[in-house]
Amino acid sequence: MATRTLGQRWWRRMAGLAALLCAAGVLEAAAPQEQRFATAEFLPYIDHSAPEGGYYPALVTRVLAHHGERAVFVDRPWARAHEETRAGRFDGSFPYLRSPAREREFLFSDPLLEVPSLLFVRRDSLAGGGDVERNRRMQSARRTCYLRDSLMPTPLEARVAAGDLEVVRVDDMAQCFRMLEAGRVDVVAAGAYNGHSTLRRLHGAGGPIAAVGGAIDVSTLHLVWPRRDPRAEARRVAFNASLAELRRSGVVADLQARLLLQAE
Repeated sequence: MATRTLGQRWWRRMAGLAALLCAAGVLEAAAPQEQRFATAEFLPYIDHSAPEGGYYPALVTRVLAHHGERAVFVDRPWARAHEETRAGRFDGSFPYLRSPAREREFLFSDPLLEVPSLLFVRRDSLAGGGDVERNRRMQSARRTCYLRDSLMPTPLEARVAAGDLEVVRVDDMAQCFRMLEAGRVDVVAAGAYNGHSTLRRLHGAGGPIAAVGGAIDVSTLHLVWPRRDPRAEARRVAFNASLAELRRSGVVADLQARLLLQAE
């Protein structure tokens, strides 16, 4: 009788252990898949001090969560983020402008954001306003400044390629605006959100620098996955489907209103 009782206890323990192992297996199977993204701080789009990390991290987090995946963000300088993602050490990176060279290395998501680029000049150098003054300044400029490892707006990129515009590369747009204020460059082009938020951090309302005329270019920014990763195409398809659904439901517009439009 005692032997039977001990045997029953043993079987109960084994059954309990099996149940725990099964539960652990179910939990593990149900745990969301993870994608790791290499990116760098880029105010106001990517802001390590903000609760949601800025517009791009907040958007990517929600898009992946929509189809059951989790986003992990790792801080890397832009050049290193590019190289390590291209080599497959990260699942993806953002935000990227399209270019033929980049298209050869990466698969691109549908647009995360459309960004107008503006031309900024010193207020005391303005001879007028509107697009006529903007075009005159853009064509007469001999020296400008732009972010390192980034593609410039098309009109200025063309002048650099033609050899009649010198560009100084820096790590932060605030450095460009300081150079413009000091007269060391003639003009600075910047995305509307980044340009206005940087000037507000430097000078508050007003200040010695202003945008002139309308946009000189409009770009779309994307998330990328390395082509060498066999999972990249499936991830791109899932991401785009979730992004489209969040756009239809108003989530994307809400994020832009809360995290970007206030930066203009």
